[in-house]
Amino acid sequence: MILITGANGHLGTQTIDLLLDKNPETKIVGLVRSEEKGAELEEKGVEVRIGDYTDYPSVEKAVQGVDILLLISSSTMDGRAEQHNNVIEAAKKAGVKHILYTSLVEADKGLSPLSADHTVTEKLIKASGIPYTIYRHTFYMEFLPLFLGNALETGSWVFPTDGKAINLALRSEMAEVLANGLENPEEHK
Repeated sequence: MILITGANGHLGTQTIDLLLDKNPETKIVGLVRSEEKGAELEEKGVEVRIGDYTDYPSVEKAVQGVDILLLISSSTMDGRAEQHNNVIEAAKKAGVKHILYTSLVEADKGLSPLSADHTVTEKLIKASGIPYTIYRHTFYMEFLPLFLGNALETGSWVFPTDGKAINLALRSEMAEVLANGLENPEEHK
């Protein structure tokens, strides 16, 4: 059984859809924060479990019977590493066999305000003893308009990269990579 956290978000939903397109019989559980947020998933045949990264007992209950866990990084800036640790600890206790995690490109280099939490989470996963796959996601191309500002009017675009090139990927491309990893985690360690 596969558990996808953040299952009703853009990345989680796209990953679930890809898995179901490939094999409609895939046993998927989606972790969401409320029944309302899980309604669309249930219509697709996904089992919905209610939980929140900040509520350890709810996460502990959600991971029961799970073999493969996709931990989609929390969107919260405050306490993110502790939230992720709750999921990792619950996964250890439940006997999860593989964790896949959505980290950040070059997280270990501290180039983003998000880097520290991702680095801590990666270390927690590595220390958990559970086989794992860490996907270091780049900027989602869907966010590009937020950074363009008035570039079309001025003909100039400035992005905080310290003069280095940036890589962009569509969220759907990242979801496809995750779906492939969830189907064959032993090939993606």
